[in-house]
Amino acid sequence: MDRLAIILYLAVHVLLIIYLLYIVVRLWPVLLYAKQTLPYVPITPAAAKLLANLPELSRPHTIIDLGCGTGTLLAGVAHVRPDAELIGVDIKSSLVRMATWRSRFWKNRPRLLVGDMFDYDLSGVDAVVGWWVPVFGERLLPKLKAECKAGCVVAVYMFPLPQDPEFSYRQVKKGKIILHVYQRL
Repeated sequence: MDRLAIILYLAVHVLLIIYLLYIVVRLWPVLLYAKQTLPYVPITPAAAKLLANLPELSRPHTIIDLGCGTGTLLAGVAHVRPDAELIGVDIKSSLVRMATWRSRFWKNRPRLLVGDMFDYDLSGVDAVVGWWVPVFGERLLPKLKAECKAGCVVAVYMFPLPQDPEFSYRQVKKGKIILHVYQRL
């Protein structure tokens, strides 16, 4: 009986160590970037999958993720839309390196760029996706109006853009996930 108790004791502790390592690996990017003015927080895989499956994104051939981070949103889109040209832009080179590493085996590897999302030219894209805090959405709206061509889709997780008559709007909700979908008129 003592031998069985020792085996169970060891098994439980090994499982606890594995679980703690899993938590550390999942939280590593958040812990690493928590001291930034705007901390890095990845979009949830469920939200990325829901966004990737939007019917508005079935047509676009060039999809850009502004503020792509480690590429979670791009991963969702890449698996659902393998024929799309994907572009990711983030200001943090370390996050772009992580996204590059993450996407190395995808069928349609995204073009990942280090840069300011407010400086990237959007005139050649069919869809813009992202998760932007309201302040960024307010700053992005004039850029989207000036550079997005007619029919361009803008899909945003969680925080809506300010209302504008030059964009049609619909909201998609699934559980706690809220997506805001705009189309340039």
